[in-house]
Amino acid sequence: MIEGMTLLGNQQENKLNGRKSGDERNGHNGRSKHKGRNGHSGTAIAADGGMGSASTSLRRYWQMVRSRYQPDFSADPIPVEGYAFVAGVNTGAACLTMLSQHFSTPVELEWMQRQLRSQRPPHIVDGAEKAGMQLRRLLVATWPDLRKITLPGLIYWQGERWVVAYEVRGDRLVIADPMNPAQGCESIPRDTLQENWNGELWQAELVQKREQFNLGWFLPAVMRYRGLLFEVLVASFTLQLLGLGTPIFTQVIIDKVMVQQSIPTLDVIASAMLGVAVFEAVLGILRMFIFTHTTNRLDMSLSAQLFRHLLRLPLAYFEARRVGDTVARVQELEEIRQFLTSTALTVVLDSIFSVIYLLVMLYYSPRLTGVALAVIPLFAILTLTATPILRNWLNETFNRSADSQ
Repeated sequence: MIEGMTLLGNQQENKLNGRKSGDERNGHNGRSKHKGRNGHSGTAIAADGGMGSASTSLRRYWQMVRSRYQPDFSADPIPVEGYAFVAGVNTGAACLTMLSQHFSTPVELEWMQRQLRSQRPPHIVDGAEKAGMQLRRLLVATWPDLRKITLPGLIYWQGERWVVAYEVRGDRLVIADPMNPAQGCESIPRDTLQENWNGELWQAELVQKREQFNLGWFLPAVMRYRGLLFEVLVASFTLQLLGLGTPIFTQVIIDKVMVQQSIPTLDVIASAMLGVAVFEAVLGILRMFIFTHTTNRLDMSLSAQLFRHLLRLPLAYFEARRVGDTVARVQELEEIRQFLTSTALTVVLDSIFSVIYLLVMLYYSPRLTGVALAVIPLFAILTLTATPILRNWLNETFNRSADSQ
């Protein structure tokens, strides 16, 4: 019995020693694990955090590149950077401020808010004009039509607020919504656009600096056809030279043929005069065809340029003037074109041939030349006297024509 109790005590002592050894091992292992967590594991966590931040930046960059160069057919908006953005509850003022920043003529949002009386389109147009911009209302029926339009522009989003349409990228449109919670521009798919937009676009343009209206406004269109006009000038110059040959032929007939009774000379001169007449007729027809064709093209070019200019004028211009004034000025375009083409060519030809005719006259008789030149001062005085009277008559005719429109 004593041996049994001793054996039981030894077993309990062995169990106790085993429990202590296990606790020591567990404690050692726990300290090792704790040390590992505080040491190498902490470094790994920090590295994971850096990699996570870098991967987020890389993912955002890749998303921006993909949205720019690769069509995205998802319905979710994609953030886009690189465009002006202004947040505000007054969406009209915020959008006009963004457009001014886009055109590098920035204005303050507070100033723009004071310029707008409401969010209605007429007041938005007036506000844009005060900021040096102009808006043109366009109706866009299809997506290809939108791709052909030069942006930026304004669209009325969901019939309740204004947003800026910056650019078409593939099948997506880059817009700037001043009430966007993300506080930035984003690209939306065409389906989203069609669901929230009625097709009205106000195209924005920067108003060019006002230039003084003079002949320089017409010269670029005239210089576009300078080659054809030069051909007309050469043909006219040739016809003037051939016209100078007629009196010379007449002189030869009177002085040589009639005096000497030279019939063969008369046949030669008659043949030469017939050839010159035929050549003058053919060259005159060609000149008339080229001149008419060129002037018609010039009329169309000037009319299109004038019509584009009228469309770009602000509404205040038409409100301050009568309809007849605008119509009368449009009708005067034909007179200006005729002055630049027909009258200008005539002046150039007359200036050149006046010198040629003067030299020929001096060759025949200096005394008669002096008599002819003596009349020039009288014509100059008559011109200076009659010009103011004719100008007043033309102005009166213009005003009467404007009143009758």
